[in-house]
Amino acid sequence: MSDAPIIRNGHNFVGQPHGGGRFESTPAQLRNAALRLAMKTRMSPATSDHTDPGTDAALVATAYLDLTREDPRAQIMEPSIQTITGEYFNFLKPEEFSWDIEALAHGLAYQCRFTGHTRFFYSIALHSVLASYLVEPEFAFEALMHDSHEFAYGDMATPLKILCPDYRRLEDQGEAAMRAHYGLPAQKSPEVKRADLIMLATEKRDIMPDSDHNWGILKGVVPCNRPIGELDPEAAKRFFLNRFAELQVLR
Repeated sequence: MSDAPIIRNGHNFVGQPHGGGRFESTPAQLRNAALRLAMKTRMSPATSDHTDPGTDAALVATAYLDLTREDPRAQIMEPSIQTITGEYFNFLKPEEFSWDIEALAHGLAYQCRFTGHTRFFYSIALHSVLASYLVEPEFAFEALMHDSHEFAYGDMATPLKILCPDYRRLEDQGEAAMRAHYGLPAQKSPEVKRADLIMLATEKRDIMPDSDHNWGILKGVVPCNRPIGELDPEAAKRFFLNRFAELQVLR
């Protein structure tokens, strides 16, 4: 038999009537189902101190409702920001942005890495330029641009990013749009990943507070011999733009 949809409780059930299958629901249907489930469990008398499948289901339903609750500010605010050039960047449609290098350089130069918890100001732009010198020439442009989407999304701390799947999904879309615009590989090259780790090890040594704590991701990674120096935002912006122009000629 074909996977013809069968209506069950207002939802499309795709599969065999008496076998396995899956429900296909709209966001509104999912929300209504979660509301019914949460209310049904709240109205039922407690029979035990231990959790049961119904209580667990209600907890899941409540969590889903919390995740999908609409922020009232969405009614009066577009999902976009104004960039330094005056152009707006829409987080839901990153492919429509011009990806103007002036906007990228400015945003990267004026944002500090590690959410600002550094011994001196250290921009995403400077990180990117230094990374571009750690790879072979054919990977230099990708290394320079590898974090360029952060001009709008910011350099969110990775431990927090792991806890925010919606942010990661949006950021991935922005990075994909940036890579497509500049003709970069869809996935970060291993050479650029390695340079990123070398920079991280160097940054831990040179700009982070002194600590004996080891970062597991840096096991076996040797930092650069040359220490990182301070560079103010405007100088970092010029550094980034000059390196961009240099590598564009070589492409």
